[in-house]
Amino acid sequence: MDDDTDVYLFMTKGEILAADTVHHIIPLKDDWGKRFAEENLMSLNHDTHSMIEQKYKTNKPEMEQILMKMLQEYRRQQGQGESEMF
Repeated sequence: MDDDTDVYLFMTKGEILAADTVHHIIPLKDDWGKRFAEENLMSLNHDTHSMIEQKYKTNKPEMEQILMKMLQEYRRQQGQGESEMF
């Protein structure tokens, strides 16, 4: 999924780092029905995943929206040149 790239780092810093985990943007405890929904699954490196989980503690709804938009943009631009930085 997502070319095994950490989507967050790519979209925010232009860095390419191998993803080794998948993040549920809407956590499973909040909506079990989205556990397999591709629009809810974002490829990340474990360090990025930990950082995002910390950000969820301060403003989860805002972070969920940012990640959803970021993932949509990444997938839209996948295979194309330059990406918009977030």
